[in-house]
Amino acid sequence: MTTAAVQHFLARCVVDSPFLELARNDLQRALSGLDLTGQERREFLGLDLNRVRTFVGFVTKVQNNTLWHTFPYTRLLVDHYGLDLELFSAYQAQHQCDRTDRVDRTQRTRHFAAFFPGWLASIGTTHYPGLLDLFRHERIWFEQRLALQASLPDQGRPIDPALLDQEGRAADSLVPWIRGLLLIESFDHDPDHVIQALRTDRRALADLTALPRLLAYWGDRDSSQLRVFEVDVHLRDLLGRVDGGHTLGQLLPAGDNPLRSALRTAVHRMAEVGVLTFHEED
Repeated sequence: MTTAAVQHFLARCVVDSPFLELARNDLQRALSGLDLTGQERREFLGLDLNRVRTFVGFVTKVQNNTLWHTFPYTRLLVDHYGLDLELFSAYQAQHQCDRTDRVDRTQRTRHFAAFFPGWLASIGTTHYPGLLDLFRHERIWFEQRLALQASLPDQGRPIDPALLDQEGRAADSLVPWIRGLLLIESFDHDPDHVIQALRTDRRALADLTALPRLLAYWGDRDSSQLRVFEVDVHLRDLLGRVDGGHTLGQLLPAGDNPLRSALRTAVHRMAEVGVLTFHEED
């Protein structure tokens, strides 16, 4: 085969994902549209198309290096599991569509974020512990930061937490509402635990056990800062019912019991960091 014929074939495979798939499934038919000598055609029929697909994956990976600014630890874990070329071989079609449409960096990142979970499910999420959770964690950071940039500052200001130290009816009559952007997500593996293993001792990844977590991602519109903290199911449920129309007394469980006391403490903590503010009941 001449160098020119090989270069033309590989270039076509890189930029034309349907042609690559055709070549993998019916190479003779794919070659029928190329200007090749009989000898070249016979030599092409002996090509290892899996190696060609791996080469295409490498090129696609290099052309998507900017994605790792958003998903730096996902990248490390993908590489650790040896999935990088398989991932970008599968991503080639979407990547070429983005190049043709000249979409901006934010949209390219969103297209990759939409693609990744389905691709991982197709190869077996459970075979690669922590990968989906780590990806979701970094994706939430990305989307919450974009939302913060696009949102207006809060009109409400943090309340003096001393108001919540009251044990009587006065505190129960206050109406809580959420400042900024709050999203609570559940994880099978603690993303921070995975990140620490990637940073310090990757041998720990070989025995990565499930460690369920509920993480709250809170964006403060006034400071444009994003914070992450752990919550339990009771606080998650309470915060999910905060709508600016119910008093604290209505949101807390009835009676004098340990759960009510624990949730009061948690609400106090949310007020201290600025997640919650309060106003008098109308």
